Amino acid sequence: MSVDARLHVRATVRGSGDNRIAVLLVDCRTALPLPLPAALTGKGLTLISDVDRVVLPVTRGWAVEVSAGGELTLRWPHRTPLLDHVAVERPGVWAWAARRRRTVLLLVGAHLDLNEPDPVRHRELLVGVAAAGALVGGAVPYAEPAARVDAHEYRPALRHTVLRG
Repeated sequence: MSVDARLHVRATVRGSGDNRIAVLLVDCRTALPLPLPAALTGKGLTLISDVDRVVLPVTRGWAVEVSAGGELTLRWPHRTPLLDHVAVERPGVWAWAARRRRTVLLLVGAHLDLNEPDPVRHRELLVGVAAAGALVGGAVPYAEPAARVDAHEYRPALRHTVLRG
């Protein structure tokens, strides 16, 4: 990646209750002739035009990993990671949601203004970027060191009921 590129990252969660999805937003600004989000469609990400109807297949060649120290690495189909051991503040439920689905929803766009404190305004910006055809994403596999998984913190939902007489 060019040294002229700047990536800003924000972790968030969509949904509620047991239907939460870990999201990683990447705001990229480059001096490249082709905006980075558009260029990433050639690397397996999908163009997103409606942020309320995001249905994405698992993206091949991409992965979000957490180090033992808690830093994030975003691997992509390139010899070096897009993000390498970056400390990203994550909501407490983010790791739970990522573990539960073993997937992170990756959204990449330009001018997402990730520091916008007002969630309504931030959503408007995200919708605008998607409508402009400048938002791409993918369902990215998630991995972390096995030692970080606490059996008391992560319990899969029951798929059946056991009746005892």
